[in-house]
Amino acid sequence: MTVLWAALGAGALYALVALAFNVPLAASGVFNFAQPQFMMIGGFLAYEGFRWGLPVAVTLLICMAAGALIGYVEERVAIRPFEQNTTSRDALVTTVGAAVVLQGIAYVIWGTTPKVVPLPGASVTLDVLGGRLGVLDLVLIVLAVVGCVAFAAVSKYTRWGLANRAATINAEASQLRGINVRQVRSRAFILAGALAGGVGPIVAAQITASVELGNNLLVLG
Repeated sequence: MTVLWAALGAGALYALVALAFNVPLAASGVFNFAQPQFMMIGGFLAYEGFRWGLPVAVTLLICMAAGALIGYVEERVAIRPFEQNTTSRDALVTTVGAAVVLQGIAYVIWGTTPKVVPLPGASVTLDVLGGRLGVLDLVLIVLAVVGCVAFAAVSKYTRWGLANRAATINAEASQLRGINVRQVRSRAFILAGALAGGVGPIVAAQITASVELGNNLLVLG
């Protein structure tokens, strides 16, 4: 059971990465290759926050805010110029460029040496059904289940979710129906950025924060 719990924790992590991919994809039709880099930045910011003695809640809020800000900037700089054809390879390539830029910034600031993120409770394990389950694995599993169910429900049953789907299918028709396509896409990138930034500290606490973290999560996610 210990191996099973560990596998579920790893699978939950990859599911969260995939969820972060799907939020902007549903609203813009663009696969954001830079999304895992938001987790990498979140991990490094958590390292700095704990190094300065900030409370866990404050550190996580800073990571989420940073992720949301980066998502907003990326949408404005890398996606919006191609809004007439957001499924084009041009927009896709710019997200790759954004990923390289974020990794380069992390390299300049933190270097190549992995940083240990001392998230409280990271080493705590629980005895569940005869196996050892790490607290962080449990958090990841809960976040993955809640996040995926919430995303599916929002996409199908809320005005914002339906507007996302409509904007992706036909942006021009959506605008004629009164949907602010730019705003819908911008909010999706902000939300995905906040999600990835908030999960980053948990991921980094398990794997360590490093400039290669985003690249490693990209393929697996």
